[in-house]
Amino acid sequence: MTSTPVYPDIARGARRSVLLLGCAIVSTISVTLCGASPEITPVAATNAPGGDVFAKALSEKLATCPQGAGSVGGVDGWAFFPKELSHLAANPALALGNKPGDPIPAIVDFKNQLQAAGIDLLLVPVPPKAVIYTDKLASGCPAPPPLPAAYQEGDRAIYRELSSQGVRVLDLGDAFSKARSDDPSHPVYCRMDTHWSPAGIEIASREIVKEVGTPAWMQGSKTSSFTSAIITNSFVGDLASTPADQNASETVVLNSAAKVGDAPEQLPSISRQSPIILLGDSHNLVFHSGGDMHAVGAGLPDRLATGFGMPLDLVAVRGSGATAARWNLARRHDNLSGKKLVIWCFTARDFTEGGHWDKVPVIKAQLSVTNQQVP
Repeated sequence: MTSTPVYPDIARGARRSVLLLGCAIVSTISVTLCGASPEITPVAATNAPGGDVFAKALSEKLATCPQGAGSVGGVDGWAFFPKELSHLAANPALALGNKPGDPIPAIVDFKNQLQAAGIDLLLVPVPPKAVIYTDKLASGCPAPPPLPAAYQEGDRAIYRELSSQGVRVLDLGDAFSKARSDDPSHPVYCRMDTHWSPAGIEIASREIVKEVGTPAWMQGSKTSSFTSAIITNSFVGDLASTPADQNASETVVLNSAAKVGDAPEQLPSISRQSPIILLGDSHNLVFHSGGDMHAVGAGLPDRLATGFGMPLDLVAVRGSGATAARWNLARRHDNLSGKKLVIWCFTARDFTEGGHWDKVPVIKAQLSVTNQQVP
């Protein structure tokens, strides 16, 4: 699997530059974003097929999104998270900075800490749902392939920059695009939820296991086999914003390692002693931790444990996986003893919508260098 690089954080206030991809005419459009009222100025054009159609739909969705809305309606019963659309509209040049609080310096710093301790890092950004299901955002948007220019010229520019600085990035965009074309009956994202579906999780886990391969430390370390059962699960997604949405549950097929009544902490797929840490946001919790995460035992940690043949150590937070998850890792005060691999998986929108990206001293040896203390 080809690796790629990452974006810097842009919470720069209400003024944004939007990439109106494919437009030959550059003009200024005043719009109201969800919770903000910026001017959006197209800063680049592209000849990518359908790029202008997607960019136009994107800007129109943002322009008509009510103040403070938590969901943007698409077509065929699909819904999208406003911050994801804002991320796709962000000028990628703003995301490629090297200032404190930007993503790239924070990610590279984390990679350097891990590398000095003999630990590998694999960054796995979850592609925005709207770039895989462009045709579900608005009528007339062409379905991939190709992926829209907002992804080609935005997220992938970040991946290239991260790769150039030694960060190993797994770009799932093409695998997800192929899967939606090959098997449209099993979408890789939930229709009315911000998260990927069990089908998306299965693809991601397979690509991660393939990318990691069998390094020397893993050889002979596979200690477990995991039994699972195919079940169906119905739930109401977190983007359901109307009474009709909330009465229309979504049904998915799960490959679950849990038995009836199991709590997440009882699952054999999770172990603090594992040499592999799965780090990040709620994409690592959905279908794993139960409650409003919909199911127990069928999430990314569970599928990766099956693929690797060993349990994983899970450090995941709800909300942004940019900084908070790393602070949780640092609060362990164990210098990541015994760890060999960190898989850092979080939504790609965090590159521009994840708030301030701290340089977090996860490895204790770094404390004297950064002169920081773990809060």
